Amino acid sequence: MWQQYHKDQAGRITVVGGRLVGVSLTVEKASPDYLKKVVLNAWDLKTTKAADSVELVKDNALASANVLLTADRRHAGVVFSTSALTVYSLTDGKPVVKGMKGVSSPENAFVDGTRLYSVELTGKQGGRTLKAIDLKSGKPVWDRPLQPRSTVPLPP
Repeated sequence: MWQQYHKDQAGRITVVGGRLVGVSLTVEKASPDYLKKVVLNAWDLKTTKAADSVELVKDNALASANVLLTADRRHAGVVFSTSALTVYSLTDGKPVVKGMKGVSSPENAFVDGTRLYSVELTGKQGGRTLKAIDLKSGKPVWDRPLQPRSTVPLPP
């Protein structure tokens, strides 16, 4: 089952707290427009019993762009057409932060405590910056440049 889910839902499947958790993105016809639905599905690893599905987003198809798992695979980030990001906990489907700006992709971010940490490209010869953003205010707390990977080969 997980292999089909992995294939159909672009790898949005992971294990969190003894459960196999998947996040699906589907498009439905709703005359005259289309709707996008993002749903959290979970199954107990021991019993394989399915938990109740949790609908995270149901909106006009053009209003939301994509859904990706965060780098730590404990949260799902829905990117909206306004470039705003809403992050949901994969444990219970509740939003951790709504409408956050300034995060380029949830797959380069993770949530720890009251902050979201994100790696962003700076545009300076492949430079990257690690940003800490307060979940309550949505404002950056700090940022630090990351050293680029060394391309010098190791001696034999």
